[in-house]
Amino acid sequence: MTAATQTRGRAKDRDFGSFTDMHQELAAYVNKNSGLSPVTANQVKAVLALNTDFKSTPERKAALEAQKEKREAAKARFANMSEDQVKAIKKLERLESAAAKAKAEAQKLFNK
Repeated sequence: MTAATQTRGRAKDRDFGSFTDMHQELAAYVNKNSGLSPVTANQVKAVLALNTDFKSTPERKAALEAQKEKREAAKARFANMSEDQVKAIKKLERLESAAAKAKAEAQKLFNK
């Protein structure tokens, strides 16, 4: 869905020039607790309103489906293993990944 053609909700909800007290309170909370650059109530309203559209984009649906398939494949892969075996394999994979990253970083430093 594009914002210009198909949107959900009422038209006044898409007016990001105005906001409610809840948007202002949420912006104040985010600003107080995030340590990031300050956000405005208008930005909070835009994120809340557009989140629904974002979740229904074909790209997002495809990404969610891919994540689901990945979880199912992992579940099938570890189906006949004990919990200790699964933990050991996952730890080994994390260590191998960290070693590969360290090797790549060392290679970058060596080539400078």
